[in-house]
Amino acid sequence: MPKSVFFRLLKENEKEAALHGCICDLCKGRENVLTHAVRQDTFALLPGSPMPYWVSDAIRRKFQELPVFEKGGRTAKQGLATADDFRFVRAWWEVPSEHIGHTRERTLGGKRWVAFAKGGEYSPYYQGIHLVVNWGGDGEELRHFDGAVVRNESYYFQPGLTWPARPHRKGSFSFLPSGCIFSHSGMALFEPRGSLAGTLALLNSTPYLFLLSLLMARGTEGGQTMKYEVGYVKSVPLPRINPTQEDRFSVVVRLCHDLNRDLHRAPETSRAFTQPALMVPQVAPLEMELGNSGSASSNLEPRFLTWLSVKDAAELEVIENSYEIDQAVVDLYEISEQDREIMDRELGPHAGSHPRKHEWTTEDDEKLRRLYPDEGGDLEKIAHSLQVHPESVATRRQALGLYRPQDFAQAVADLISYCIGCLFGRWDIRIGAGQLEPPPLPDPEDGLPLYPPGALRPDSPPLEPAGPPAQLIERSASLGILVDDQGHKQDLAAGVEACLAYLFGEEQLPALRREMEEVLGRDLREWLARDFFPLHIKRYSKSRRKSPIYWQLTAPGRGYSLWLYYHALRPDTLYTAVRQYVTPKLEFEEGRLKQLRAKFAEVRETGPAPEARRLEKAAEDEEAFLQEVYALRSELQRLADWGYDPDLNDGVIINIAALHRLVPWNEAGRMWDELEQGKYEWSTMAQHMKGHR
Repeated sequence: MPKSVFFRLLKENEKEAALHGCICDLCKGRENVLTHAVRQDTFALLPGSPMPYWVSDAIRRKFQELPVFEKGGRTAKQGLATADDFRFVRAWWEVPSEHIGHTRERTLGGKRWVAFAKGGEYSPYYQGIHLVVNWGGDGEELRHFDGAVVRNESYYFQPGLTWPARPHRKGSFSFLPSGCIFSHSGMALFEPRGSLAGTLALLNSTPYLFLLSLLMARGTEGGQTMKYEVGYVKSVPLPRINPTQEDRFSVVVRLCHDLNRDLHRAPETSRAFTQPALMVPQVAPLEMELGNSGSASSNLEPRFLTWLSVKDAAELEVIENSYEIDQAVVDLYEISEQDREIMDRELGPHAGSHPRKHEWTTEDDEKLRRLYPDEGGDLEKIAHSLQVHPESVATRRQALGLYRPQDFAQAVADLISYCIGCLFGRWDIRIGAGQLEPPPLPDPEDGLPLYPPGALRPDSPPLEPAGPPAQLIERSASLGILVDDQGHKQDLAAGVEACLAYLFGEEQLPALRREMEEVLGRDLREWLARDFFPLHIKRYSKSRRKSPIYWQLTAPGRGYSLWLYYHALRPDTLYTAVRQYVTPKLEFEEGRLKQLRAKFAEVRETGPAPEARRLEKAAEDEEAFLQEVYALRSELQRLADWGYDPDLNDGVIINIAALHRLVPWNEAGRMWDELEQGKYEWSTMAQHMKGHR
């Protein structure tokens, strides 16, 4: 059969010139890497007969010569499609931990929510599953919901591997712990008689991903349409591996899992959360030229640089391990040197294949300084741009002390958020301070932890009553209310400072205040009033769910705010807020206004005019502030009398909607409008509204 000629110009910027060159070379009998002569009958070697003309016949024959994917009972499945994620899916931090079940029997016994694998961000080997799905009564409500599709439920709750439908160009396969349900877009693979870790090594390798890519439609560079459907994943054969290789793969993959999971110990929204980045133990794993960054200093910038070095070290070890896997799998697939070059040209070379660089010029340093912020601090992207090994990039970055200021500011904000969580009894401040060891995390195939390691759990040792800020934490946690009110015993800013003093030492507090003010651009009190809530919303938004759990209820000018903790909400929370916080505040401010007016009347008669004008202005400001606080109390009282009774199973956005006049968040108002239009009739809030119309 004659051969057909193809020109592969997808990655060429000047396509017309590239095509002209290909044709000229073809006419003159010269080789060109962009020109491919292929017998079209060889396309039938691949399932579905796609046309990957740019690879050799030997690569196409792999699909016929190697063992089929499902050999030995291995299988890949699509899972649950709810048809209404807003109704049936929540972020894990939205629902009470005690309502989450890890077995079918527990969902029959009243545990309503189950971890839900639905794709997510790029995180190979370890996937921080941040969603839960309503599977109460063994999925009773979903089974009767029009449009929902319950697929392959016999595989639910089993350990396996999972991946997102639209993956990163690198491997996106990860462990699926037991006790989870998988979705139609976060599919799963099961291997009842084999090694999940060994299979995971193969699936995340460049050779497997290369073969997988041959089955899919490809768009232009930067706009690829690859989608890892179950049928594609099952169509790529896997090479034979012997027990020794399988054991080695298992060790390396589990190490990669643990390293990536350790990087998830810093974000609060992770199930692996232990302590914020700035509280990571001050041990720098790589050689650094950062002065006292490895000491016990409480300065935040050196602590942040140390966290970056910890992060670098973990990412570098994953890169090295994955490169070792790649090299082994290339040999297992018996891919020729020429085909390896094609594979690298298509998917890009592995970052671990670049040479190490020991001498850096001034020009090299300037390139790194430009690339580091442009590439978001991503070591692999920078390594590819500079064509050097990521370890060389990390070592030089540390020597130069490079970091992105916005990342440092976020780390400072995360530290403050951690303190607020400690005040509300969500986190155990002793773990952050290094005084208490966090509980160990489970193995990759075991179930997810019921509580993150850094949580203050029901079985945690009690806080020492005499140790600050134990009394503040105890009262804040019991009521679930903090207040922006200087001098109040439940003052938010003072509480954050008490936590900082506990974590770093009382003597370090003045220096901490100055450094935080410089990083945040405001003093702590003003930043909490103006900036924290929007950042908290952003931090607690994933998979299109916006689920803030620390709520700011504020007067219009934000001169006075109440802060509520979502998981401490009760039917009497608003009454408590009115009775114990807002009304005493009004009484105090009314007394202050009375004093100002009396003083103004006295000075106006006998004192200097400038002082009289100052007092008059102060009295006017005080009266305006009082009107704002009156409005806050009036709305709180109205809602309390209306019978505001949150049901956490409804989710954050529905529960906060009734407070939309007090919450500086437009989403709350939009949700209230939708509830008034009769939407979400399934929710407790909608039923309550219906009963009060």
